[in-house]
Amino acid sequence: MNDELSRLLDRLVPRGGKVPSCLYVTLEEYLARVANFHLKISGVDHRRETWIKICQEHVDRFEKSASSFLDADLGRKIDIRSYALTDRR
Repeated sequence: MNDELSRLLDRLVPRGGKVPSCLYVTLEEYLARVANFHLKISGVDHRRETWIKICQEHVDRFEKSASSFLDADLGRKIDIRSYALTDRR
């Protein structure tokens, strides 16, 4: 997770046993909401990192397969033909 975001979430937690006057819910509920928010952000960060890793693996595999395909085809002449079906009635 981003260090700045972690510091901001940490600042939301009251320290020293002093409850902020701006809370309109119980301290337990407030802390539960902050913890839930932190877990959601951590989950999104984990999914983003996993997605980036999977995408990089796919790109690496594609480049490896493309380079081996191109290396194998350099010695051969590529013949491209097309066919069309027509109705002769």
